[in-house]
Amino acid sequence: MHVITPLCDRTKEEKEAAQKADSRSHNELKQLLRRAENKECADCTASRPGWASLPHGVFICINCAQIHRHIGRHISQVKAINTGTYLWYPDEVDAMRDGNAEAARAYLVRGNPPPKPSEHAPHSVKEQYVRDKYEKKKWFQRPSTSPDRPASPSETSPPVSGRTLCKPTSSPSSLSARPFSSKPRMQSQSTPVPQRSTAVIAPPPSARATCKTENLMDLLMMDLGELEERTVAIRQQEGCPT
Repeated sequence: MHVITPLCDRTKEEKEAAQKADSRSHNELKQLLRRAENKECADCTASRPGWASLPHGVFICINCAQIHRHIGRHISQVKAINTGTYLWYPDEVDAMRDGNAEAARAYLVRGNPPPKPSEHAPHSVKEQYVRDKYEKKKWFQRPSTSPDRPASPSETSPPVSGRTLCKPTSSPSSLSARPFSSKPRMQSQSTPVPQRSTAVIAPPPSARATCKTENLMDLLMMDLGELEERTVAIRQQEGCPT
């Protein structure tokens, strides 16, 4: 388990550095995937995982990545590796260097951990295993602690996700403090709304040919902050104004 800087705390210089090192970072991640302990998903028996979970530093398959995304970013943040869609920062790459075997020595130590579910196990079985492993941390123990000593509450508390949401600019209390007016609103005369054209502009054949299912899944699993960040990076690479 590693400490990852939240996205809203990243500086402009950090983003620019990550963009310059983007190709090198993805090449290193692909090299890490080729290690024997990383050739199978950390949370099921699926082979050739293409996703990662932060801050836990484990390689997982796309089905388990969807489960990690479902349990919440305060527990786990997932990023794709093979497609090059996500922008990786140095501390995130560093978190992946230990691999699945090192993570197992921390998350599957205490008590009697069950074997990980099969690739074809029901979704509910996989989700329960992921929640027990990372959210409830049933079998977690820091490598520095003794097996005979139970983990302290700080050691068994859920880890902080690599990305946290920034605080809203206005609080609900400030919105509720506005005075309420009992006067009826003035009804304005309705004006006709111009109809928008329903014509659909089809992408060129070259663009349609390069659209892959895995890239579409990456975009669907991105949040707005990551999507905006990646869009800016692509526009800068193409020389477009941001």
